[in-house]
Formats: sequence, structure tokens, C-alpha cells
Amino acid sequence: MTRTYYVARTADGLDTFPQMRKFGTSKYGYRTLGIALRYTPPGGYVEERHTDGIADWSGRIVAEKPE
Repeated sequence: MTRTYYVARTADGLDTFPQMRKFGTSKYGYRTLGIALRYTPPGGYVEERHTDGIADWSGRIVAEKPE
């Protein structure tokens, strides 16, 4: 079963500090787009990602937060 989650990124395309600390764990990313956008810094964006428990891959940019 494929699970979709969302990652808040900075304007430079990097993980936000809280997400850096969770990288590689099941707590990485956010369950909904709305929550991810709330934690996205100004000028950043939200990336949709997918996992099937074995592989993890990027979807697309689904939202941008104005500066």
C-alpha cells in the first residue's frame, strides 16, 4: 500500500530544521498538505512524497508559500 505524505522545504530546497532531525524515521513529513504548509517558511514550498514501505519517491511541488 502506498502512503502519500508532504515535506516542508525552504526556498533553497532544503528540509526545515525540525524535518532534518526526523529524516529517516517514520515521523518524517506531514500527514496533510495543510499541516506541511503551516510549517513551511516564507518563500518555501511543499513537496508531495510517496512510500510503499520499501521505496520512497518524490511526487511534485504542491504548494508554495509567498515571502
